[in-house]
Amino acid sequence: MDNIVKENMFIDFLIRAKRNTYAAQGDESSVEPVLIGSKQLEYKEGLLFYRDIYFGFIAFLGQEVVYNNMSPIWSMVYAAKTYKEYESIVKINEIYRFLRITLREIPRKTPYRGPSECNSGDYRYINEVNGDIEDFDGVEKIYFKGKLVYKLHYSGGSVE
Repeated sequence: MDNIVKENMFIDFLIRAKRNTYAAQGDESSVEPVLIGSKQLEYKEGLLFYRDIYFGFIAFLGQEVVYNNMSPIWSMVYAAKTYKEYESIVKINEIYRFLRITLREIPRKTPYRGPSECNSGDYRYINEVNGDIEDFDGVEKIYFKGKLVYKLHYSGGSVE
């Protein structure tokens, strides 16, 4: 079989999984975590299964894995920081609310995080990505009134 990660059905599944977990509900879509102290989000369709496990809130890190018939085929790791020094001008929950809205606009060509740019009111989201679905890395940033209030680094690709 050709590499499933390159197939349209995989990309469609990945987009639905991301839109139906954190982007849709935030932590409200959590299931009982396997790892102590983590948040765990899951989505399943047929033989494809998506799991996102992360630790933290203001600064956090995590990993997303997609399985085909319970064998890992794709993964992405990420680490982020929300800059506490700006809590007086913007609440962290507001940053994450804007992030979830942005992540619903996941592009088919680069289905890892959000679009290359998104603006709403005083917020601006920028996503710079390199590579393709099998080997990629990127950085997403959120600005509030021109000040950097959030930054996330991510990388991933096929698992063999």
